[in-house]
Amino acid sequence: MGFNLKNKYYLFWGIFLLLGIVGQLQAGKNYYLATNPQEKIYFGHISYLENDQQEGLPLIFREGKLKSERGVLNFPLASGDTILTTSQGKCEIQFDTGTIVRLDVNSRLRLETIMAPSLSSRKRLTNLVLSQGQLYLMYKRYARSEIFQIITSRAAIKFDHNSVAYIWLDQQGNTGIEVVRGKVGVLYGAKEDNLKKEKLSSGMRVLVLADRLIRAQSLPLLAEFKLWNEEINHSFVELHEGQTPLPLPLQRLPEAVYYFAQKYGQLYGEWVWHPYLGYVWRPFANSYYPWGRWQPYYYGHWREINGELFWVPDEPWGWVPYHLGLWTWDEKLGWVWIPGSAFAPAWVTWDFFFGYYLWRPWLFCDWMLWDGYGNSSWYYDVVYPYYYDRNLVLLKKPGQQKSVLRKVRRDQLKKKTTPPFKMPREWRGFYKNYVKKLKQQDQRVLASLRKVIDNSLCLKSPQLNRLDLNRQVVRLAELSPLLASQQKGLEEFSQPPSCQEVKTQVVVDFMTAELRETLDVFTFKPLPKMEQGGKSRVSLPFSRIFPARELYPVIGNQVEVTSRGVLHRKASFSRRQWLDWNPDIKVARRLGVNIKYSAVNNEVRCPELRLTSRKYASSVDNHYFGGRLTSSGPVYTSTNTSTYLGLSSRTTSTARVAPRTNGVSQARGGARTGNKK
Repeated sequence: MGFNLKNKYYLFWGIFLLLGIVGQLQAGKNYYLATNPQEKIYFGHISYLENDQQEGLPLIFREGKLKSERGVLNFPLASGDTILTTSQGKCEIQFDTGTIVRLDVNSRLRLETIMAPSLSSRKRLTNLVLSQGQLYLMYKRYARSEIFQIITSRAAIKFDHNSVAYIWLDQQGNTGIEVVRGKVGVLYGAKEDNLKKEKLSSGMRVLVLADRLIRAQSLPLLAEFKLWNEEINHSFVELHEGQTPLPLPLQRLPEAVYYFAQKYGQLYGEWVWHPYLGYVWRPFANSYYPWGRWQPYYYGHWREINGELFWVPDEPWGWVPYHLGLWTWDEKLGWVWIPGSAFAPAWVTWDFFFGYYLWRPWLFCDWMLWDGYGNSSWYYDVVYPYYYDRNLVLLKKPGQQKSVLRKVRRDQLKKKTTPPFKMPREWRGFYKNYVKKLKQQDQRVLASLRKVIDNSLCLKSPQLNRLDLNRQVVRLAELSPLLASQQKGLEEFSQPPSCQEVKTQVVVDFMTAELRETLDVFTFKPLPKMEQGGKSRVSLPFSRIFPARELYPVIGNQVEVTSRGVLHRKASFSRRQWLDWNPDIKVARRLGVNIKYSAVNNEVRCPELRLTSRKYASSVDNHYFGGRLTSSGPVYTSTNTSTYLGLSSRTTSTARVAPRTNGVSQARGGARTGNKK
């Protein structure tokens, strides 16, 4: 028995390291954002829940929003999000490189930045702030330039690639660190001008106090949490045994796809060869699914995040297939997934019919209008009757085999410059094959097109924010006959707006629903009746007279109600702003300025110099300008920068400002002071 357990232990770590090494060699690039390729934005998601019942789900707090959300499986996480686990359940978070963070019960972790660009170097910063509880981290880097650190009230812990460690906090904020594998760097110190660094390797345990670091033989608070992680890791081994090698084309895709293929590819489906799409993944759900007829974007729900609609799938394997690739239907294989290198909140297109919102998978055919095919005669004759006259399906009468074209929108015929999604390079060959097959009127391709359109999912607009969408949605093929029999004079209805306009309206509906819930934050109760003399008959505490709905249930912390009705957190967590591995801090100290993180924009800022690390800065956003921070001063690269700074009346692409010689006061929020003491 001991021999087998020992072998499994070494097998687990062997697989973990092998996936990291092979993944870096074979899938060594990250994805880009299909909706905005210029921005490098990355996401995490909840990949495992110990208790998936309501009381065990973690709470997710988003930057700038009052109302919290319950974190279900595959829930997307972005910079600025805070994850708070309850006393009833632990959870696991995964990033798309394979980095895994597991949180114990009653723990709070904030994703301050994810690969945010530095102001003074080519480094990119991933900051996770642990203010309560304990975590287990298995780190795999996004790129060599990444600085990945866990920040606590006593230390900043920087991880080397393929390192594993436990980190916990006690009631006084002292930080315990146990390195399981690899190496981590620890930055600590009670004063900014007396910082100390320590390199910890595998097997080392330390306790970081207010002003010193001491060695420890054991960290007893980790005992139960360690047992749970060992059980999860044991399942990890079982999951990866017997995996077959991946097809070579898949090995060139981003790491997120590679790790998906390793973890879920053979467990929930199979890789098959398609004649004009190459290798595709066919989920076993095509053959059997416990909830009935299966199709993509059916089992799950929508969430609005930073103005984008994210699909949160119910399928345990759903994160990568719904965000990194297209779904299509094939008459021989059923529903299949085409993996790609571009990330999207959801690869779908939207529509609106008579009070119903419609969504369906984005197809190669959707890109054809932007390539000018809408002006060709063969496209008009072959594709259009099936597809682009969106009223045609609804105008069919029962038993009618062919629809009549009534009118064409101008935006359907003109060539558009920017599609909603940028096509990944590896799909261009598939796209050419697809167009060729359409020109030849290939029945397999036309059958696929017809099936996807008929299975568009329809839902009444007020119900889009429901968690049980699959109980409410109706397929278009089922809705069309119903509307045709009930509605009169459908020919008089105007054409629906474009898919982008419909999507924008859906986002507005989500925000409106959230605003209505937020306005109900406070519940006012009448004051108790007063006796003669002005004394109350019943003495009620303030919380009973003016109770606030607990949008932020905080463990061990307090909530403050202000005159503006905003809830502020009074956490016992006290952060030392100088504990940070960011190289910008050193430059800022020399210049006498501050460094601040903007979680919403995933950027580093210098408030005094109005400088942001984003390449494409917006002057509307508090007049911050893109540029870099050097030891001799800031260098601005945004337009109109010189005019704003009063250097010249003429706009320029680059402007340099002399460094400040006097100290400045520390900025609020997540600022890093640059003042020497």
